[in-house]
Amino acid sequence: MQDTKSAAQPQPRYLNRAGAASYVTQKYGFPCSEQTLAKLAVKGQGPQFKRANGRFAVYPVAGLDAWAVTRIVEPA
Repeated sequence: MQDTKSAAQPQPRYLNRAGAASYVTQKYGFPCSEQTLAKLAVKGQGPQFKRANGRFAVYPVAGLDAWAVTRIVEPA
């Protein structure tokens, strides 16, 4: 018997900063580096993230997707 509660709500997936940068670059086709994400985190302008063990930034994939879409603009 399958647990319908866990099937209906998938667990969030988190990526470390290196994985997040690679994910954005590969999925959205624009350059994104660990250093860029670190600088944006300090400025409060980057994608949402949480701290693992109070030290390491981890990024939910849904947050990366939402942020990356805001970075893509129509040509002038």
